[in-house]
Amino acid sequence: MLDQKLYKIDSTTELLQYFASSAVTFAAADNSIAASGIETGFENGDKIVVTGSAQAANNTTHTIATVAANKITVTSDTSITGDDAGESVTVSQVYIGNFQKVENYAKLVATVYCSGNAKLDIDFSHDGVNADYYPTQVSITGGIGAIETTEVCAKYARLRLTTSADQTTLRATLYGRTVS
Repeated sequence: MLDQKLYKIDSTTELLQYFASSAVTFAAADNSIAASGIETGFENGDKIVVTGSAQAANNTTHTIATVAANKITVTSDTSITGDDAGESVTVSQVYIGNFQKVENYAKLVATVYCSGNAKLDIDFSHDGVNADYYPTQVSITGGIGAIETTEVCAKYARLRLTTSADQTTLRATLYGRTVS
């Protein structure tokens, strides 16, 4: 008989935020993203994914440096390119866990329950710094729990969850599974 054990690697219950508008502007001068109400729910240090800007350089992951009325400023490591309003832009908060050693596990199991839609990724890395593989990308329907199991394919792994709706409930956990 096989003996299977689960070990918690990472988890989050942070209520991720989401913003969408066609009135978003991007200013290179102060590395900011502005729109009425864009600041609601976001905090300094949050990671966000921007999509929909006509300037491709803006459509990436950013770290929020400051939050003010109708404006968020991002850190200088992800520079903003100027862009006027007009496109349908989304700002999705993302939880990115720290890489953890997973070399002693046969499989990884992620469980997610969230009130709004989201996307689950399990990132793998050979050095614990650079994300090298993204074999698991799962769309999560709000209000319906999801379980994803994947083979370990590198020495390190982390949980990444990107929201596509404000979350009022969120529970996400990454487990390592051993079999003996």
